[in-house]
Amino acid sequence: MLKPKDDEIGILTEETIRAPNRTVKTQALPSDTIEVAALGTPPFPGMLYDCRKDCFLPGVTLWDNKSLSEDLDSRPKPQTYLKFSSADSLSSKLSLLNASASLKASFLGGLVEVGGSAKYLHDTKSSNRQSRITMYYGETTRYEQLTMRHLDQITYPEVFDQKTATRVVTGVLYGAQAFMVFDRTLTEEENKQKFKEELNAMVEKIPELSTDGNPALQMTNAEKKMVENITCTFHGDVRLQQNPTTYMEALNVYKQLPALLKDNPQNEVPIKVWLIYKAMLLEAVGRVLPAVRGGKLEEESLEDILKIHRSSPFNADTLNQWLNDAKSELDLLSFFTKPLEGIQIVDSRRLIVNPDFPIVFCLTFTSLKYEDLYLSALKEFLKTERFKGIDGEQNMVSVVSVEKWFADEDIVERMRFNNDVFKSFVSPQQGQTFLLIISDISDPSNPGSTIYMYEFGELSDKEVQKPFRLFSRWMK
Repeated sequence: MLKPKDDEIGILTEETIRAPNRTVKTQALPSDTIEVAALGTPPFPGMLYDCRKDCFLPGVTLWDNKSLSEDLDSRPKPQTYLKFSSADSLSSKLSLLNASASLKASFLGGLVEVGGSAKYLHDTKSSNRQSRITMYYGETTRYEQLTMRHLDQITYPEVFDQKTATRVVTGVLYGAQAFMVFDRTLTEEENKQKFKEELNAMVEKIPELSTDGNPALQMTNAEKKMVENITCTFHGDVRLQQNPTTYMEALNVYKQLPALLKDNPQNEVPIKVWLIYKAMLLEAVGRVLPAVRGGKLEEESLEDILKIHRSSPFNADTLNQWLNDAKSELDLLSFFTKPLEGIQIVDSRRLIVNPDFPIVFCLTFTSLKYEDLYLSALKEFLKTERFKGIDGEQNMVSVVSVEKWFADEDIVERMRFNNDVFKSFVSPQQGQTFLLIISDISDPSNPGSTIYMYEFGELSDKEVQKPFRLFSRWMK
């Protein structure tokens, strides 16, 4: 009988499965063996797996419990992993968990539920001002696999006639994983890139700080002050009395992780699984994933769906560009309004007529009310049938590229000038009879900003540029 090579963990090389009254042909060659991340599920050798939905099938197996337990090959597999990641995308998180492309597709399609340390996949940043880095600690302990004896002792051959499973679990790697997510929310004044580098450096320093008795003695005063504002979220397979919420608590947990697994074998869980059987299904995403893998749709249908997404307004590049543009617009408005703190930002219609002030000067932002062509494109795309069909014949909804007003240097320079003029009003004058407000009124003839002057509720000037002449007219 053939035996697997030492370096072929999880791979059976026998070409037939012999069962009572029948011989079942298989393609159980190394090239047909696949690996999948357990993602918090509890598989065991001999368990069945459905590739269509990327799920293990509890209670269904080819062998009885006695056969599985007696002939199981178990060997130690001690190994430790430590990784750091500042990426927060779902793709990078799945990669950190060593999830296969197929499993990634199933998770994105909502076909897979995760548990244990894999709940880290649901932990996302809540603010653009949030800086984040994740520390991953992984440790493997042992490996279990089916032996060649199992191939000759199939207890329930009728399982082959069922169409619920596509593969059999032949090997399981056990251990534990832990993710510690470190966050810090920045203020408007703090440099995001600078603080990100400092945060990364402090988290990557944890292994070094954990070697000595008192890590605080190895930290500078600036570092101690910095870590006071760092929060930690723990996602792990090991059981802790209390999850860490601060940097220093996380440092202490990191020091304890090896002992927590060594002294508490119950903390070990399946980390990686090896599967073997005839591959009945192809990879796909979301709603069509089971149909593609079940052979109801061709493999090209998945490619068509991916093309639809990449060509749609929802593609990542276009969406990120829109978010960056929105941030640039907000940053520019903040730049011009921050020096004018204390002046009300209101709906100009409320304060144009004020009996105490016959004159109202209004710093008016004139380019804020416009049709967002990107959002319009998203709405139009959602009205189409693009995600309900994959014929590839329908035209895409395009996103019109237009120059943004806040990216125009001439407009920004004009806004600087208007701000300087408006700030000259701010200094209190004796006998002052005018009111200052900030508002937004669409005015394409004065892009960016301008200064409106209202006299007794009537607009008298849409482009005030020489305030000192006005002072002489309206001083008591």
